[in-house]
Amino acid sequence: IYLLFTHFVPRKLAFISAAFVGAMSDKLIHYSKSVKHYSIDVFFSAFVSYAGLSVIRNETAKSWALFTFIAAISIWFAFAPMYIIAPYYIYILYQIIRNKSYSLKYFTTSAAVFCASFFALFLYKINGAVSNPRFKSDWSLQMMDWEQISSLQYLFKFTAHKIYHVFALTKYFFQDNLSYFLYCTFS
Repeated sequence: IYLLFTHFVPRKLAFISAAFVGAMSDKLIHYSKSVKHYSIDVFFSAFVSYAGLSVIRNETAKSWALFTFIAAISIWFAFAPMYIIAPYYIYILYQIIRNKSYSLKYFTTSAAVFCASFFALFLYKINGAVSNPRFKSDWSLQMMDWEQISSLQYLFKFTAHKIYHVFALTKYFFQDNLSYFLYCTFS
């Protein structure tokens, strides 16, 4: 989280800023008690955010390599970073289509590596769980319904649902500080 804050404030203030934000939200303090379950999610989500911001602010082969590596590896440890990875790819693709300000070569290479990692994860872990009836009933709203993967309407609805939850999660954690929520959302 410190590294993430170095994108917003001078390095000298980044540690203080990160500690201050952690102390501002009673939800973060509450969930910090459940370190085993949430620490790896927070770690990889923050690291993906740091790497993604590095690509957006200073597109270099090194920043793309870091983002690609972290994105491809993080989904093997936690599913939460997927909610961070997808908006970065969507934003960069939008920028490429709009004014070609980002390298299409780096983007397609990164997306291909990430998709290969996700496909390997799917074959190794997710595929067996998808056929489990209990998994389907418990996680039908959280995970994609793979039987409807060919339905474009379902994909748009699922994507909209996930994008909504990216903003809803930020709002939930920072509801006690609306100004910081707005800063996180629109900066």
